[in-house]
This record gives sequence, structure tokens and C-alpha cells, in this order.
Amino acid sequence: MRERFADQEAIHYVRNLVSHNKLDHQLPLLGEGLSGKVYSLEDYAIKVYKDDYSEKDDSYMLHHLQDHSAFPTLHHHEDKFMIVDRIQGNTLADSIKAGEKLSENQFAQIEDIVTDLYDHGIVAQDLHLNNMMIDHDSNIKVIDVGRFFHTDYPELYQDILEDHLNLTQYHMGFFSSIKDKLKKKKYYGSSSHRRYRKHSSSDYRRHRHHSSSSSHRKRHYYGSSSSHHRRHKRKGFFSF
Repeated sequence: MRERFADQEAIHYVRNLVSHNKLDHQLPLLGEGLSGKVYSLEDYAIKVYKDDYSEKDDSYMLHHLQDHSAFPTLHHHEDKFMIVDRIQGNTLADSIKAGEKLSENQFAQIEDIVTDLYDHGIVAQDLHLNNMMIDHDSNIKVIDVGRFFHTDYPELYQDILEDHLNLTQYHMGFFSSIKDKLKKKKYYGSSSHRRYRKHSSSDYRRHRHHSSSSSHRKRHYYGSSSSHHRRHKRKGFFSF
């Protein structure tokens, strides 16, 4: 487990700024999303939740992902904020805007991350170019897990995950490889999945609000990195 507490003085300093609503005047803003704002403090990133935002499970999910190298170290969390390592690098979106050429190895890292999570019942919902970064060693880091969730039935979401990966690959500029892999087997497909789907209509109805119309435009082209991943599969890093 990589989790550790930040310096107590830094925690007290941040807590004081949050309670007096002075963060905007004291710390540089790194970014802002639906759930809150992220500020920079030395080597830390401080995520402060918006008062009216109901989903504040980032720290809970991140706590259980601390043995996975693709996620920043969680140092401290409270009801209104959390403190994590600041990742030095650029988001995939910023890298693309700057005209940088991304590598297929970097996309393979994204595939492996999504597969790791899927294998442990975690759906990487809302994983996109703005919440993934490339660090100085060209490794992919996921900086926002606010909409990730755990389920006993990840098979229900495999088509959505495949569509998201297809879209990510497209935006990363690997156009030709999509056509070449269209006829390959489903990335997450299995006979057990087909058996399960036959008896899971009630569960699907309970979870279908997570789906989108994009799931009807299936382009199953995966398979290249799946076997490699499973040969090097990590030990369980997520548990309840």
C-alpha cells in the first residue's frame, strides 16, 4: 500500500484555506471539473469538492487503487477535500493540442489500465483525454476516478468500455489500426459473459442509466494486448 499522510502542517494549512474559502487567492488553480477544483501546493494536488456536488467518492475509490501504479498516491482526505501527489506532465488532450505524437504503447497502457480495473469489477466510467496524463517517463496516469464504480457484474458494461477505448484510440490518432482490428474477437468477450447476459435483465435495468447511445455502435477490434496483460496480471488491489 502506497498511501501515506502528507505533512501535518500542509494538511492544517489546506484545511484552513478551505474553511475560510481562500484557496482561489492563495494557491494556483490546476483545473476544474464537475465535482470541484484542483489546486497546486508544492508537490501536491489539492482537490476541493463543490458544495452542491453529491458524488464525493474519489478518495474512497482512490484509496483502494493505491497499489496500482497508474494512480496518484492519496495522502489525506476529508469531507471537503483530498490531497494527492501532483503528477508532473500534460494531459492527453493538451498533448494532442500541442501537436505531440502519441505512441501506441501509451494507448496499450490505457487498455491495460481499463482491463486491470475490469478484472476486479471496477468500471472506468468517464475515462477521457482530460483526466489522463503522460508523466515525464511517458507513463499514463489517471488523475480523476470520480465516476469509477465497483460492480459485481462488470460484464454489463463491456460494450460501453470498448466504445470508449475505440474513441480514445481514434482521438490519439491511430486511425488505420481500427480498420485492421475490426474483425477480431471482443476484447472482454467470453462464453461466461454470454451465459450471464441471458439471466441478467433485472440487473441490467438497475444499471442501465450508466449506458449511452454509443454502446449501439460497436466496433470490436481488440485482442492484441489482452493476452499479454493476462500473463502479467497483478495480484488483487481492490477489495471491499
